[in-house]
Parts: sequence; structure tokens; C-alpha cells
Amino acid sequence: MASLCQVLRQVLFLPHAGLPGPGRLSSHESIGALIRALEARDPYTGEHSRRVTAVACQFGGYLSLPPADVAILRTAGQLHDLGKVGIRDAILLKPDSFTPEEREIIQTPRSSAKKLWNL
Repeated sequence: MASLCQVLRQVLFLPHAGLPGPGRLSSHESIGALIRALEARDPYTGEHSRRVTAVACQFGGYLSLPPADVAILRTAGQLHDLGKVGIRDAILLKPDSFTPEEREIIQTPRSSAKKLWNL
């Protein structure tokens, strides 16, 4: 069975159409731009992503993972909610409880993330 870091490495560094570079994400700047775009729409998601990233990196350190694997965990933590960028503001920023339909949309942002890879 593949380790978590092996799976993340495959997901983060597979060749993607339209991305510059040798089959990798273009740079930390590109990742940062994507994160800032999401944070600009929803500050809560930005704070949540920072907390997830911190916990993932601490856990990687606890497991004595090599620095390269901790860096992958950092990137994955930063990007884990990127699919939310495609969710309508009326749902993403709703202060009240979600309807069942809205909950389904908010819990399955993967289709938006897939669309980003195809840009």
C-alpha cells in the first residue's frame, strides 16, 4: 500500500495540461496565488487551511518524515480546500445552516478543483 506522502507526491506532481515546468506545479508563487484567491473570497477557509497545514507539518515532524515529505504535506494542507473556489458565494459565505442540497455542494468541491487542473 502506498504511503500518504507517496500518494500526495503523485497527486501534486503529475503532469497537468497547461502548467509550465517539467510536469510539476509551476512554483510556490502559483500555489500562493491560488490560496490568496480563495482567501480573498472566504477568510474563514484561509484560516482553516493554515491550521490544517500547521497540523499536517507538525504530524510529519512527529513521524520524523524527511523535509521533502513535510514540504509535500505543507502544499497539500494549503491546497486541500481549493475546490471551494468554484462554490457560489451565496452558499460558501452563508452565515446560516445549510440546506441538504447546499451541504452536498459544500462537501463535494472536487469537481471545481478538477476544472482548475484543466485550465
